[in-house]
Amino acid sequence: MLGKYAMSLNDDSITGQGSSSICRKGINKSSGEPVAIKVYKDAAVKASDVPLRFRRQVKVLQMLQQPFDKKASDPNLWHKELENAAPECLFMQLIDFSVKNKEPGPDPTDNCYYVVTELAQYSLKDFLEQKRAAKEVLSKAAVKNIAKAIILVVAGLHAKGLVHIDLKPENIMSFSGRFKLIDVDGCASKGTMIDVQDNMISFSACYCSPQWAAFLIVESEDRISIEPTFDVWSLGLTLAELVSAAPVMKIKYLHILQHSSTHGQAGFLFMDWLKSVQEVPMPKEIAAFDTEFFDLLSKWMLVPKDTKRKSCAQCLDHGFFKDVVVDVSNSRTVKAADASMDDKKVIRKAGAGGLINHKGRVWKLASGGKVGERKDWNEFDMWIGAQGNLCYFDAKDTKTVILLDVRTLSGADIAWKAGGARGNQIDINYKNDDQGDEVVYLGLDDMEKAKEWEGKLKSVGTLDPPTMHLGDGVAELREFVISVKNRRLSVHAGDYEGKPVFKAMLWKLIADGDKKNEADWRQREMWMSSTGNLVYYSKKDERDLVYFGVGDLQGSQVKKIKTEESCKPFSFQVVLAQRDGVEFAPGEFAADSEELRQGWMDAFTQSASTEV
Repeated sequence: MLGKYAMSLNDDSITGQGSSSICRKGINKSSGEPVAIKVYKDAAVKASDVPLRFRRQVKVLQMLQQPFDKKASDPNLWHKELENAAPECLFMQLIDFSVKNKEPGPDPTDNCYYVVTELAQYSLKDFLEQKRAAKEVLSKAAVKNIAKAIILVVAGLHAKGLVHIDLKPENIMSFSGRFKLIDVDGCASKGTMIDVQDNMISFSACYCSPQWAAFLIVESEDRISIEPTFDVWSLGLTLAELVSAAPVMKIKYLHILQHSSTHGQAGFLFMDWLKSVQEVPMPKEIAAFDTEFFDLLSKWMLVPKDTKRKSCAQCLDHGFFKDVVVDVSNSRTVKAADASMDDKKVIRKAGAGGLINHKGRVWKLASGGKVGERKDWNEFDMWIGAQGNLCYFDAKDTKTVILLDVRTLSGADIAWKAGGARGNQIDINYKNDDQGDEVVYLGLDDMEKAKEWEGKLKSVGTLDPPTMHLGDGVAELREFVISVKNRRLSVHAGDYEGKPVFKAMLWKLIADGDKKNEADWRQREMWMSSTGNLVYYSKKDERDLVYFGVGDLQGSQVKKIKTEESCKPFSFQVVLAQRDGVEFAPGEFAADSEELRQGWMDAFTQSASTEV
């Protein structure tokens, strides 16, 4: 590459990739220094955008390498700790780039665009995922050091008049112990007016600010002024993950995804909820971790009204960071311990890996069966859909069954072991909505396939909404949100679930449960809402969740279950209408009296007749 660098082309060399570029490991042939080489793809989604993206990347990286200038910075975005800060301690260093006619451009030898930078070891996302997998909790000192280091990086970006727009753990990387920002080719200058058709701008739904969400959803808003407060919100959600078990907004996103056809639709419905959010659903772990950290996030950073949100420079003076010193005055190598990175073996992952869609023949232990008895296992066509649900086809009843939904699977402990009754066994341990422990047992005859399934199932836990882009698709998805509103599925001022119109205790049969087995029934308080959704309170998620949306129930049929077919005398089932030619397993419920059963059946019937 460029006559100076050697770049590996094997899969292990990929450190990240997007729609327009791929980044690989390389070395400087003369010095042996490891580098990262970003190559812009010839077959990009919009190849005409490649030169612009490339030039923007080079321009921003060059700008970030210049010394800080207090006089040129907005006073509200400046902090005294930037006065002696070395840019190379905060920002990824540009080493080289392809040139044509003495200007940034395609390399004349192969007509490809290259950007060469220092090589990162891993992302903050990688680090946090490994901590979660090991069930390790960061110390308060580590959270303080890491949080301040990252806020200082973003404060430095803002002091230079730039806004990142797509801040998230995946775009914060460790370079020899220092956290720095990557993917800066999407940065925009503070106050820049961005058009909704600008497909150069990418963003991630679970880290967007309410102001960005409103810009995407409201039809009359075709342009928006880019402000640092957008990054402050995204950074607040990122820092929350230092303590929480998962991205703060992921539960809400997965909840909406369950009732959407695609990630794109779910992303925009999520935005419709976010634009009117009054309070961030902060995980209980954060409030319990430290009162000052909770105050920093809830009252300084994650404030829905952007005019009341603090700047990153102001956040550096919060009491949580008292006596915390981050050395950014020179370019010395920082040891992992200096940055409180006590785990030096973090595995660097290459990108998000795309949406999951995996299928095959899999054995499943029957409800009530014994793990060691081969006769108690049944073989099914099974798959993990793009939404992250684990499904199988029941040929006996010719129905598709969602065995575990994406929310449940994403929080499960998944383990593979050899020597099971069906060869290779995968145990999926999870918490039900009443915080009880349950296990689904799968089996595969082939060891390699079993390991592959284990990996795919585990990857659901790290499933993130795909990166979204401005451009032509926005108008189409805006229309989708409007149509959903007309179907009463919309989020009105944060009230997605609606108010109860019929509420009572209700028994629900677990997925693939035996109606005659008392142990397969779970009781919880549920209600039919004013928006036509079947809703319940989840102890696991500590919030109201939709079990069936009005769109799911529309056109469904409600039938009594014969007394001799169930151990519950007042049972009934909700047979969902086919969607896209697929017939789903019915929802099976039971009330505590004939009067309540009739009340529930009437409520379901009314929702089923709702026009959508």
